[in-house]
Amino acid sequence: SIHPNPSSGKIVITNTSREEQLQYELYNLQGSIIDRGMTYINDPNHHLNLTNAQSGIYILKLFGQQSDAYFFKLIIQK
Repeated sequence: SIHPNPSSGKIVITNTSREEQLQYELYNLQGSIIDRGMTYINDPNHHLNLTNAQSGIYILKLFGQQSDAYFFKLIIQK
């Protein structure tokens, strides 16, 4: 899960999978990728910095090599 939502761009990923490394992709509502990267999760709650994204509604995709993809509607308000 992710929180807070809405967010200023700094979100916390609560990792319930056993993966230590998750990839993320941030999509706008037109389906274009705005940001992508990899995050290393050393504890159950990991911070992800998306403050470069403008205010708006996005879809955040989280996925690992051995887990399913998870999609979250994310609202960024600045």
